[in-house]
Amino acid sequence: MAFAAGPFAGNLNHVQTIFHRIENPTVFIYNVTIKAYTKSGNFRKALFLFDQLRVHGLWLDNYTYSFVFKTIGELKLLKEGEKIHGFVLKSGDGFDCYVCNSTMDLYGVVGYPDSLRKLFDEMPQRDLVSWNVLICGFVRFNRFEDAVGVYRRMKEEGNVKPDEATVELKLTVIIGNALLDMYSKCGCLTTAGQIFDTMPNRNVICWTSMVSGYVSSGQLDEARELFQRSPVRDLVPWTAMINGYVQFNRVDELGALEQGEWIHAYIEENRISVDAVVGTALIEKYAKCGCVGKSLEIFNGLKEKDIASWTAIICALAMNGKSSKALELFSGMKQSGIKPDDITFIGVLNACSHGALVEEGRQYFDSMTKVHQIESKLEHYGCLIDLFGRAGLLREAQELIA
Repeated sequence: MAFAAGPFAGNLNHVQTIFHRIENPTVFIYNVTIKAYTKSGNFRKALFLFDQLRVHGLWLDNYTYSFVFKTIGELKLLKEGEKIHGFVLKSGDGFDCYVCNSTMDLYGVVGYPDSLRKLFDEMPQRDLVSWNVLICGFVRFNRFEDAVGVYRRMKEEGNVKPDEATVELKLTVIIGNALLDMYSKCGCLTTAGQIFDTMPNRNVICWTSMVSGYVSSGQLDEARELFQRSPVRDLVPWTAMINGYVQFNRVDELGALEQGEWIHAYIEENRISVDAVVGTALIEKYAKCGCVGKSLEIFNGLKEKDIASWTAIICALAMNGKSSKALELFSGMKQSGIKPDDITFIGVLNACSHGALVEEGRQYFDSMTKVHQIESKLEHYGCLIDLFGRAGLLREAQELIA
């Protein structure tokens, strides 16, 4: 049964069949089944089994609580969690460090960091997991000063037991990741950099947090330099970097096209799959550089296209004077079953304006409300006024303004 519920088999139906055929299941059998339900996302069934276990009068162990608290946390059932916490205290398992850690994690997940801290302070014994759960709980709810205070307190006490040495390194990295993410999001990059530099072991999360921090503050050269040093590269920092170049209008600076080509070449050389998010950012970047051909090449190479990528290429073609192609892709977008939004219509109306397509512009403008139920905004009226003005229809433009 344990094999059927394990990660290599994962046959939940087989687990259910075995469980129902056992006349008097032990706590171990219940634990295995509850864990299988929890891992597969069947949280209600896991909770039902827990209630059934208690009805049958079986004595729970510390592993039972960890699975159940995980289930309750996913379901956000605070009241139920408090009841079981009370049962833990009555049964005397409240002194078990493993059970306390699971309970703390529950309070962190359901959004009660104060209860999390209270439980931590009352623990007779703590391990590195305890510290990590508390710090991550505070970071999750943006209580950064509390998180830093706990981290300093942990370093001052420094009472890690010898038998915890095997997990110390892993948990130190987890705590470092949480602090690094916290300082990066606060914009305290100097402090984040100091933590990053002193970390003995860095995983992809560390590098990604640091790169994203530089990008968010507009320090794109530093982000690129750090990414080039990273031994572990994935699409997360890539996406952050590309969006950063577009967000901070670095496409207008000298060498921006070269930077875009460097990013694109790296993706192709390393056979990195470009998803809709990365593809959309590259489309916008090349379009702002005037390389709409490159934008179109990236768009055509996307395996999956969402509304953002369709809108990006339509707007890219419109701003570069490719009106016919923009409207052709707009038709293709609708045929593919993707519904346009208000931003898409800005691109469409701009395409009509640049192509002097007055009648088409009127029709698209009217279709927004009549066909697509999209309310016309100031930007759409601005596009229509620009269309009339370019076509010399000043009276109609004035009527729109009036």
